Amino acid sequence: MTAFYSVEETERLNARARRTGRAAWAILGAAWLSSAVLCFFVRTENAGALFWTALILSGLGGLLFLYLRQVEALPARAEAQHMAGILKGESQTYTGRLYRTEQSFRIPGSIAVQRVRLETEEETVPLQINLRFARRLPPDGTEVQARCTRKYITAWEAAHE
Repeated sequence: MTAFYSVEETERLNARARRTGRAAWAILGAAWLSSAVLCFFVRTENAGALFWTALILSGLGGLLFLYLRQVEALPARAEAQHMAGILKGESQTYTGRLYRTEQSFRIPGSIAVQRVRLETEEETVPLQINLRFARRLPPDGTEVQARCTRKYITAWEAAHE
């Protein structure tokens, strides 16, 4: 069964968020410290150059900090928290034909999600999948056995006929 959610993946995402967050703070601290150290070398003849050097160092350090924090660390932490919440739920297993829909959305402060539907013999079940995992789903109309928790597909395998 192709599983998307696991405790190991949650731990890996949390570790990535911690490492990236620490690196971001270290880069910001180094940029500020280097700017402060430059202040000790200011003389009348080099004041303008050192001012611009300190400004550029602080600006680049700040931009790199924002990128690492907002684009790398926070989304990894949000996805890890989402996974942990899903893993705590109770699973159900459905067997039927899986179809993707064009609807996708972002949960505020969390992950991007794509809607899918699973047509069983009795009903059509609306489900969701993390957009990062959607490309690992089988082609539309494939008969699958899907394990779902809180309406999220957590694992799937081809149904045996």
